[in-house]
Amino acid sequence: MVHTCATQFITQDHNRLGSRIISHHIREIVESDPSTPIATIIASIKTSMGYTTSYRKAWLAKKHAIEHVYGNWEKSFNKLPCLLQVVQTFLPGFMYKLKTQPITDG
Repeated sequence: MVHTCATQFITQDHNRLGSRIISHHIREIVESDPSTPIATIIASIKTSMGYTTSYRKAWLAKKHAIEHVYGNWEKSFNKLPCLLQVVQTFLPGFMYKLKTQPITDG
């Protein structure tokens, strides 16, 4: 089957171009500046892919890119007690008190 689309670029929302695919294209942007505004990410996607994405899809793509570059926040937080224990092992005078409280999502 030959592709006969008259336009060179995707010009509207496309269900096959998901946030995970977009996250691969913006990873370097997020790595150099994790606080990059979503509007900048949308503009970058439009420039590189010829596609104007929704705010939601760009936000999810940024979230995925941040997790890929820096790791998952929950997993990192769960490693904290172990890391503090290691610090205490190597610095015997080091003391810490870890206080946590449950959060409800929503």
